Amino acid sequence: MRSKALFAGAVLLIVGYVLLRAFSSSPSSDTLPPNVVVVLIDTLRPDYLGVYGHEPETAPFISRIARRSTVFTRAFSTSSWTAPSTASLFTSTYPTRHGVIVGFRAHQQREMNFRKAGGRATVEVNRIPDDLRTLPELFQEAGYATFGLTSNRNIGDEEGFTRGFDLFYKAYRLPAEVIYDEIERWKEEMEDSRPYFLYIHLNDVHTPYLEREPYYRRLAGHASGNQRRYLSEIGYVDAHIKKIYNLLNMDRNTLLMVLSDHGEEFADHGGIGHGPHLYRELNQVLMLVHSRALGIPSQRINLNVSLIDVIPTLIELCGLQRIPQSQGTSLAPLLCDDPGREDLRGRLEARTLFAHRIGGFEPEQQHWAATFQHWKFYDPWDDRPQLFDHRVDLAEKRNVIEEHSDLASTLMEQLEVFKKTADESTAKTVAVPLDDELFETLQSLGYVE
Repeated sequence: MRSKALFAGAVLLIVGYVLLRAFSSSPSSDTLPPNVVVVLIDTLRPDYLGVYGHEPETAPFISRIARRSTVFTRAFSTSSWTAPSTASLFTSTYPTRHGVIVGFRAHQQREMNFRKAGGRATVEVNRIPDDLRTLPELFQEAGYATFGLTSNRNIGDEEGFTRGFDLFYKAYRLPAEVIYDEIERWKEEMEDSRPYFLYIHLNDVHTPYLEREPYYRRLAGHASGNQRRYLSEIGYVDAHIKKIYNLLNMDRNTLLMVLSDHGEEFADHGGIGHGPHLYRELNQVLMLVHSRALGIPSQRINLNVSLIDVIPTLIELCGLQRIPQSQGTSLAPLLCDDPGREDLRGRLEARTLFAHRIGGFEPEQQHWAATFQHWKFYDPWDDRPQLFDHRVDLAEKRNVIEEHSDLASTLMEQLEVFKKTADESTAKTVAVPLDDELFETLQSLGYVE
């Protein structure tokens, strides 16, 4: 009996040792490269978030993770609508380089042609050039499994946004809860495919604004009905980002960026929506970087950064190779204990950021902007040039170009040099059939002008 007991004990010890070696030698989530998740909230202006000072709180979850993240308080888009802004995010280039400046917008003339043709017409859209590698392609080439979901019609095959995704889901005109349900269905496959790259494009904050309960609240004072509905959509999206965060255990070995592509106007400069202008309410964006695994610090950075900086930042944090096409700058030294962070601060202080927006069908109908430190130079095609001092005029109401004519001249010269880079674009134009279903979608999004 005693010998049997000794034998059994020896067997258990051997089995335990083998299992211990097996578990200790198998890769854990901590030894894998981080999963990368980019969440883009379409049409979200950051000054309507609590983390940027809005009261009452509109996005409690974003504010909660912001306390454990790096928040860039002066992040800007390269345009004021989805297609060019997101193309800049996907390529780290300005619209003058990627060339995606015309998308699914049905102007009055297009509508007339569509009706005259009995519901048969085409929409011409620009496509990201083949010679530019995109964000999902970079991660796919690095061995990541790549997943993407969008509910905005401008993010699709025609414009080249689906390149590089192993799996891509289009939920045009559908709410965040549908996106969440699809991610829930993908969860097992994503976890089995680690590391993975996930891009989520949420369109709920875009028109048409709905009264989302229980987030809808009747704000006192000047808030319009549109503003109240818009704010309720922010609350709705925030709640679903929280659900996605928890579902995917993003507090473990995940690098998360939360962004917006452009803002929205509520009569700030006389308009509603995101029409063809480049004022601050339209081209300032949310930029938040969060990763407990990588030790991203809790801080607020008040330097001018851009959507073109996203790719170089992500690939440096993940150890990927830099791409020569990039017109952006890696912000990674600001996100870790890097000796080059002070040098980077100096370079960002000296940098001028640019923005572009087509104003109509004629080549000369274009809006241009240059942001340098706390100065914003704006050259609209339908008005005189303007200069704003963000230290005292964040709302961009007072044109101080006459008081600072030398600075305005310098920024105008920089802008003229920048405009010439438009000749470098190799973007193609794709004709997309415009049927009743697509036309109805464009109408619901306010893309029929």
